[in-house]
Amino acid sequence: MGSYDRFKLKATKTLTTTLGILAGVSLCVATLVMFANIVVRPFGHAIRFVYDLVGLCAAFAAALSIPYTALKRDHSIMDILLAKFPPKLRAILETSSGIIGFAMIFLMMYAGGSYAFEKTQVFEKTVSAGLPTWIFRWVWVLGMALILVALAFEIIDHVRKALGKKVYLSLDEAEDAGLEGGDAE
Repeated sequence: MGSYDRFKLKATKTLTTTLGILAGVSLCVATLVMFANIVVRPFGHAIRFVYDLVGLCAAFAAALSIPYTALKRDHSIMDILLAKFPPKLRAILETSSGIIGFAMIFLMMYAGGSYAFEKTQVFEKTVSAGLPTWIFRWVWVLGMALILVALAFEIIDHVRKALGKKVYLSLDEAEDAGLEGGDAE
């Protein structure tokens, strides 16, 4: 296993662990705040900002969960058409579609970043509770940037497949192939 594979697998593991924890904490906060609101409401003490906070936490969790799924390659793929092609042609077509996807996500990230920058300048807040929403717009941009990282890894892997090199998607797969970490490709 080469140094690129080691770097990719370690970076993917670190990023997915971090993203999973942050998204999970965000959902836990949303759940606890909503539960607390349900408990105190019969006593006439509803939490004023609960719906704003739950919405923002859900946006935060979604912005981190999508790159998490992309990095772990747990998204659904239907290779009905490409499965019929030879491996090298398939890798070339997947590389091409990856580059197009990368360009589209980059444009979305750029547009979202421009919008987030505008909203940051005016310190955008929610109407009812005054919670800052511009922070969560930047989290969405960060999520798009992390999707670009996942796409870059996929594009590089497809290019390597087109060149006839072995691509490892997990440390377990490399260990099963007898490469305990120090062996070359």
